[in-house]
Amino acid sequence: LTRSDTECDRQTKLAALVAQGHTTPLEAWRGERRSTVNKTDNPGMSSLAADDPLLTPEEVSVMLGGVPPATLKRWRTQRTGPVVLHIGRHVRYRRSAVEVWLQEKDREAAAWMAL
Repeated sequence: LTRSDTECDRQTKLAALVAQGHTTPLEAWRGERRSTVNKTDNPGMSSLAADDPLLTPEEVSVMLGGVPPATLKRWRTQRTGPVVLHIGRHVRYRRSAVEVWLQEKDREAAAWMAL
């Protein structure tokens, strides 16, 4: 067999494992199966994902009125900005985390103005 034939066989085997109930080829390779948890077992999960989307740094930049993405990066390294999620090599923000951070900044500004 050539390398491409071996690769085709591997892909065919992984596709068959996915069809048998494995979620992804990687999980099939690891021997993991799909969770048997029903979506109704945890009803809050589907609404959380729909109501609280993940935002890219560029989207957060726009949401914050044009704060440069470099500033968001500096805030991440200093841990002074909104809570961030690292998904692989990607950085994402929950919309709710950005809104909570903004409310916190509003309270800080109000307290400072009251002095």
